[in-house]
Order: sequence, then structure tokens, then C-alpha cells
Amino acid sequence: MKKLLCLVICAWAFHACFDRFQPATVQIETVDHLTHSSAVITCTVTDEGNEFVDRKGICWSTTPGPTLRDHSSDRGKQGSGTYQSPLFGLRPNTIYFIRACAINSAGTSYSKELQIKTPEPEYLTDSRDNHQYITVKIGQQVWMAENLSWFQKEGSWYYLNDSLHYAKRGRL
Repeated sequence: MKKLLCLVICAWAFHACFDRFQPATVQIETVDHLTHSSAVITCTVTDEGNEFVDRKGICWSTTPGPTLRDHSSDRGKQGSGTYQSPLFGLRPNTIYFIRACAINSAGTSYSKELQIKTPEPEYLTDSRDNHQYITVKIGQQVWMAENLSWFQKEGSWYYLNDSLHYAKRGRL
């Protein structure tokens, strides 16, 4: 009887430990606001894997199978649920491979891989000097993503009236 009781206790302890250390399950929901240089990725931790999720985020690369060793965005949020991760510094007209990730005591879990392609930037050409300015569409409006740099001898000013600021801030 003691052997049977000992066996049952050992089996229960083994089963409890086995169930305890499971990786989390995470998935990519949507890709929003995709531009030539950025995107916002919405992800969800659907199952914490019987362990508390310590960190979650996304990772991306120009080659398949991105991991946290590639580019990554740690949202620093814990637990399950939906979260958003922004991607910045992307290159125009480039294919990126993206995976959501979640970390618990069982290790790092990755979602299925998603592939996106950044578009070519759209430009506005100033007919006065043929300078091209990158534009960004927000909602239904198109905005310039940089300041004008058109020069005329009279009526053209720099920030703080100092020509050293031209490259960063343009002219007024």
C-alpha cells in the first residue's frame, strides 16, 4: 500500500511539473499603418502556457525565421492579451519577415511568420526647383514628411536665422 501511495504521489508530482512548464502561444493579428519606413503590428498572446508571460513583442528580419537576435521590439508588457508593436527604420520597397514573440519560464515562443513589403515612398515635386519631398498619408489626408527647402534671396528664413539649421529644419 505504501508503494502504491508513493507511486501515485510521484506520478501526480511529475504530471504537475510537466503541465507547469509550457511555452506561451502568440499570434499576429493585423499589420496597420504600413508606410515606406514603418508599420504597427497588433499581436495577441492567446495562451500563457501555464506560466506567466514576462515579456512580449515582435522580431523582424529581411531573411526568413526572425528571432530576438535579429531586430526586435520588446513591449515590456506582461501577461496575456492583445498588444501593439511599432516597427521603425524600415527600408522602402523591402520584404520583411515578422514574428510575434512571448517569453515565459518555459522559454521564447514565436508566432507563425508573416511577410510584408514596404511600399515605395510617394513624393511631392516642387515645380520651382524640382526638389522632391516625401509625403505620408494619414487617414484621407496627405502630409509632407519633411520641411520645404526652397530658397529665394528675399523672404527666405532659417530656424533662428542661422543657416546651420537648414539641413535639419528647412526654410520658412
